[in-house]
Amino acid sequence: MITPDTYDKKFEELRVFMFGDHKLPEEEGYQESVDTLNEDNINNENLQIIVETVFRKAQNERDYCIFYGDLCERIIRLELGLQKLKATNKHIKNS
Repeated sequence: MITPDTYDKKFEELRVFMFGDHKLPEEEGYQESVDTLNEDNINNENLQIIVETVFRKAQNERDYCIFYGDLCERIIRLELGLQKLKATNKHIKNS
């Protein structure tokens, strides 16, 4: 169950489960190299499990539906940010 007290911890658990410990430049702990981030890092089976679980929990735990929505939004922003960062680094290497 996700609550205001467990929200950040749950996000970090999902983040590591899906993307490893990669962080965006604006986040604490960011490391310059994202060369190891690729499609292999994103396990589609894990992603499917997470999507199904979050959706099911949001349906069953309506009191926490907003938190599950926020969790999904943060995960999407992270994924898009990491993809953009990887594309930028690839472009810089090829220049």
